[in-house]
Amino acid sequence: MRRGLFIAAAGVLFSALLLPLCADEASERRLGEEAYAKSDYKNAAQYFDNARKVAANDVEKWGANTLRMADAKLREGEVGEAKQLLAEYRSRLPAHGAGMLPGRILMAEKRYAEAEEFFASLAAGASDPEAACEAALGVGEARLGQKNYKGAIEQFQRIENENADLPLWARRALEARIYALIESGDVKTAAGLLAAGKFRKENPAHWRSLDLLAALRNGSFDRFQADWTTLRRGDEGEVSPPILHELAVGGARLAMERKQTAAAESLWADAFELADTDAERQNALRELINLQSGHDPGRAAKTLRRYLTFYPEAADRVGLLLRGARLLVKAGDVKEAMELYSRITGDNRVPAAERLTAAREAAVAASGAKLYDLAEPMFRYLVEQSETPAQKEEGELLLGEHCFRRGNYAQTAELMRSVADVNGAHAEAARFWLLQSLIALGEYAEAVPVVEKLRDAKNPEYRVAAEYFRAFLQEKRGQSGAARSGYERFLILHPDSDYVPAAMLAAAELALAQRDYPAAAGGFFRYAELEPVPSDAMRALYLAMLAGCFGGSQEDVDRALKLLDEKFPGSAGGVEARLQLADYLLAGGDPMEAERQLAELERRGVVKDPEVAAELLYRRAQIALVKKDFQQARMQLDALLADYPASSFAADAAFLAGNLESDAGRYKTALEFYRKARDLRPDGLFGRIATGRIADARFSVYAETLDPADLKAAAELYGELAEDSADPRLRLQSLYKLGKCRELLNESGEALAAYNRVLYLALDQKRGGVMPDPVWVGKAGYAAALAYLKMGTPAGAREALRVIGILEDLQLPTGEDFDRIEQEIRRKYNLQGKQ
Repeated sequence: MRRGLFIAAAGVLFSALLLPLCADEASERRLGEEAYAKSDYKNAAQYFDNARKVAANDVEKWGANTLRMADAKLREGEVGEAKQLLAEYRSRLPAHGAGMLPGRILMAEKRYAEAEEFFASLAAGASDPEAACEAALGVGEARLGQKNYKGAIEQFQRIENENADLPLWARRALEARIYALIESGDVKTAAGLLAAGKFRKENPAHWRSLDLLAALRNGSFDRFQADWTTLRRGDEGEVSPPILHELAVGGARLAMERKQTAAAESLWADAFELADTDAERQNALRELINLQSGHDPGRAAKTLRRYLTFYPEAADRVGLLLRGARLLVKAGDVKEAMELYSRITGDNRVPAAERLTAAREAAVAASGAKLYDLAEPMFRYLVEQSETPAQKEEGELLLGEHCFRRGNYAQTAELMRSVADVNGAHAEAARFWLLQSLIALGEYAEAVPVVEKLRDAKNPEYRVAAEYFRAFLQEKRGQSGAARSGYERFLILHPDSDYVPAAMLAAAELALAQRDYPAAAGGFFRYAELEPVPSDAMRALYLAMLAGCFGGSQEDVDRALKLLDEKFPGSAGGVEARLQLADYLLAGGDPMEAERQLAELERRGVVKDPEVAAELLYRRAQIALVKKDFQQARMQLDALLADYPASSFAADAAFLAGNLESDAGRYKTALEFYRKARDLRPDGLFGRIATGRIADARFSVYAETLDPADLKAAAELYGELAEDSADPRLRLQSLYKLGKCRELLNESGEALAAYNRVLYLALDQKRGGVMPDPVWVGKAGYAAALAYLKMGTPAGAREALRVIGILEDLQLPTGEDFDRIEQEIRRKYNLQGKQ
């Protein structure tokens, strides 16, 4: 029950003692009473203080105002200041009583037994009946504080029975008895008294509040909610019931029990507004924050900011700032959270440990939200403000992780190496991140000793990770056999690890590369069963299909296609698998089965995708070529170029059409198709090959027209390819053809230069570990030798022998007897033999 719930204002007992007041003191006193009546105890205390200062020389007035000020302070929750004012009063007026104030202070301090004793003594010694009633009510309230409900109810009933001639006090006693009955759990008896309504007309608002209190104790929230708004608003001129705040708190708690969150929020807001003391207001806001945290962290943070606005110097300010920041992070408003964290890190009054906690949380939250520019200063704060080596290590570790997330792997490696070298509590974590950064940098050799160190880590998670990354590094360093064994061993020893999917996929890919097709297919199927992200599962099943094709396992092919159809119907992965299967079947000499796969795709409606439709036409053209049905092939290619000119297959279609025309001897038409192919895909190897075909077509056109312009155009293109081509074979081929063009243009010197360049490039390629193309090197060598021999001179013969010598040194599989050719040349030109 609230302090002084049914006790009249203490000043009433002393009003008769007050002397006539001077105007200034009286005005301050009146202001104080006005503020007190409005429950504005803070201003009331100030006005009473002003009044007592004005009346400092008038002991009686000073005393009266001091007691009123103490009462206002007590109502505000400032128990210590109220006690100090009481002590000051007693010191100056030792012979004067302080009325109810000492007992009310004891009640505020929860010293209920002492309060009961004080009120009983005051009541026994009171000569004024009303003062005696007020003190007797205090006895009952003290008993309530001790949960002595029976004694309290008896006390209130006695006051009511013995003071029928004092209706105000009889009413207050009855209201107090009803309240005590409700609090004791005897709501039935209380309801009977409320229904009788003996004094309801005299104080209707308070009686309605008691009705609602009974409803709350009965758990009848609907009844409470229906009447609360009206009671809360109140009628004009009606005195607010003293238990409104208590009702708001009780209603909020019952609403929370009933999971009626919106109603609970509204009631906690009412409790805040109805509170008399800062402690009550703070409690209401705290409850509101707790409630909102569960379903709306953003609103909870807003309420918490409101709390800090009202109570900026609250004792738990740092904890509240931290909580507010965490709520904002939870709500996704990390930028706002950073402002609250900064209020902690920037306040040197806050202990270092709490500042570091705030900085750590702020840094991690900002980094996680990719607000790297906000995160980095906080990470650096952790390092710079650390007070112990351990704190510095942790700061550097977190800063290193942040740098890794930003992609700054070199700085990550530097920081993690520093922490790992200390070999402290964070050394293992630092080695793990050092390993990750070195892998990201491609420094695989340097990562090996780190992973070996992690294999001996105390933390089992790092040991398991080290086993996986050991195999990973072996794979990256070209040790495919050891890597596959490492992955397979890892899968046996650590079947529950988070690295299992990656290890399983890597082992299957290595098996595929090593042509262990059954193992590869099995690995891909097992990986797909782990249900990774759909794109990875589709890729695994696609690779399982390929492994089945390469390994000749129709069972694996069928299984892969079935799973793709079941799990990813109509997916790009399923379509690509059948297209690749058709390509494989066609290359294997089974065009009928390849056509069946294409027809199946068509049946499934994939032609709605322009790219797939274009590929179907292209594959059918290839099938027609295998069947030697050149007319059908050309029809498919023409349809592709007409209907899907922007598809990725248009360039291939134009190129293939050019080949068809070239094979048919229609070089001018072929030339147009090759030009179209190059226009559609001018870059890369395809663009260079298309350029070569254009040059070939111009050369063939020259053979028909003997127009030097065609020959010169071909020579120019071959020259470009010879200089720019990164493909060794294409470069040798282009140089040979350039030489042939120059020779036909009667530019023998340029022709020989081109042929010789082919020979010396071939020597250079062989020394570099690349086997030169024997066809084009052989052609260039013979063309050069013949050109030299055509000179008909010993000098020309010696050059021809030099060329033959280079061909011998290259040891190409030409099938020629170079010794016989060399002897014939020496005999014919009477040249000295080999020394």
